Amino acid sequence: MGCMLGGLVLEVVGYAGRLMAHNDPFGKGPFLISIICLTVGPTFFAAAIYLCFTWIIYVYGGSRFAPRAYLITFIIFDITALVLQGVGRAVASLAVRGSNTCY
Repeated sequence: MGCMLGGLVLEVVGYAGRLMAHNDPFGKGPFLISIICLTVGPTFFAAAIYLCFTWIIYVYGGSRFAPRAYLITFIIFDITALVLQGVGRAVASLAVRGSNTCY
């Protein structure tokens, strides 16, 4: 329940940042609010799905691995994907702007 509420709050704040960007399209603050919250928010929803999946395996069984192993594996991969997204955005933000060369 906490994962879903955390994701919901982040999504609402992210879309509020988009609404603030409507009045100031080139403002850095609203852009950062929307991009950060809308990137991290779905991670909480995914964590809630992983928890449900873990309980389904626990109740119905039939798995070669422990239910907790699935949860830990999925969360590790989800955090890794989130870090890679952040690194990609950091690299993209450091790109040279204003270059007139075309390749």
